[in-house]
Amino acid sequence: MGLEVAINGIAGHPAAKSLINRYLEHTYSDGSGDPVVHDSHVEQDGMGYCYCAILRTPRIASRFVSEPFTLFASSASAPHLISLRLEHARDHDL
Repeated sequence: MGLEVAINGIAGHPAAKSLINRYLEHTYSDGSGDPVVHDSHVEQDGMGYCYCAILRTPRIASRFVSEPFTLFASSASAPHLISLRLEHARDHDL
């Protein structure tokens, strides 16, 4: 089980998925060697492109939504968090 986060407004950021994945791994790694991001993808929604990721633990997701997302802070079109939901990973996904 993990929490899914969605970040909207990534269309103007080439390679956003890999950049955000690296940012999350670097910023929220707990030293266990387990990945922070269980799964991630980019999808198109009504507002453009959206990065979605299932984070490994509720603790990681809680830190992520409570701390500033600074990866694209210097960009004129900084992405922003748009949703958070509980997601159950399927057994074969683990």
